[in-house]
Amino acid sequence: MLCKTTVARKVLLYAWQNGLRIESASLYTLDAQEYFRASVDAYLLFIRSNPTGKSKECQVFGSLHAQQPHSVFGLQDGMLVADVKSYLKREDLTGTGFRGWQSGIKHDCSKVFELCIERGNLVNGLGEFVEIEPEVLFPLLKSSDLAAHRKPHRWMLVPQRAMSDDPSRLRLEAPKAWNYLTAHAHFLDKRKSSIYRNCPRFSVSGVGPYSFAPWKIAISGLYKKLEFVQVPPFLGSPVVLDDTCYFFPCQSEEECNLLYELVTSEPAREFWSAFIFWDAKRPITAQLGFGA
Repeated sequence: MLCKTTVARKVLLYAWQNGLRIESASLYTLDAQEYFRASVDAYLLFIRSNPTGKSKECQVFGSLHAQQPHSVFGLQDGMLVADVKSYLKREDLTGTGFRGWQSGIKHDCSKVFELCIERGNLVNGLGEFVEIEPEVLFPLLKSSDLAAHRKPHRWMLVPQRAMSDDPSRLRLEAPKAWNYLTAHAHFLDKRKSSIYRNCPRFSVSGVGPYSFAPWKIAISGLYKKLEFVQVPPFLGSPVVLDDTCYFFPCQSEEECNLLYELVTSEPAREFWSAFIFWDAKRPITAQLGFGA
């Protein structure tokens, strides 16, 4: 079968999880420009079935002519791992999920929720000057900020402290913020994600007490590198992250330093890498934290 790597992995994962009898599986990188004059991700998936087959691994070759695979992925302990050799080397680090691994806040309307400061004034993505209560404003980091090791230069309006909160409480607690959201309801009501359908008006997603932890260890979900960044408070306020980031919340600088040493150690890096498919569009995902 000619296919993309994501398709090949889905096909094999389904086969392995449902007990289909596979004797061997191989994936060969194709030069699509040479063979098809197309700039696309192309691979040849070769599967040999057998009534007694029990293989749950796939060898990956750099070309049709390669004699040895450059990696092997497969199903280990019920999990799809990108590098079987690395996983088996650090298998003892497997747990029931890394404590506190979270994703950032999802709002789907940056022009309204994300603000910057110009000449001492808050300005939204529409170029409007904004005046809202500081209690609902938090310094913001996005994936590009983490990758560049930048300090926050944006702010996010966060209308909830937990998913169970109703933003309408802002009518009394932060009336300027509530009036601002109401004035831009025509943008917020058009958000297409299904996560907002059964939620109170102006809700965001991925928010909880962990979002406001004073210290964090964060990683970008968009960049293809395994690089954790320590995120301290900024101007006396906890920094929030957007939904392209993942992080561990920490309650103190000491806790943050210790955890940072652990997750960036060589054994940990080998273990993380065993789960990451670097050819994926977003190689760092929420599921990555569940294997550790």
